[in-house]
Amino acid sequence: MLSWCLQLSIALTTAGFLLGYHPTRYLALAQIPLRLFFLSPSIAPVLLLAGHLPSLFMLALVIGSEALKGWSLWQYVR
Repeated sequence: MLSWCLQLSIALTTAGFLLGYHPTRYLALAQIPLRLFFLSPSIAPVLLLAGHLPSLFMLALVIGSEALKGWSLWQYVR
């Protein structure tokens, strides 16, 4: 059920950004903990590497992509 909520919020965030709805960035920031929990990175090509990299390196890439996303959204909010 929780993963479905994440998928729905990703769809809503995509639509919100495409429509230029500014509060969408707060929804995107709220997604970060769920993306980390489900190992669903914001940078999709990271998933293509999942079977070819050690798990700790993969985890570092997921955390790094979410940190970059959080930082860029935080800069955009200010």
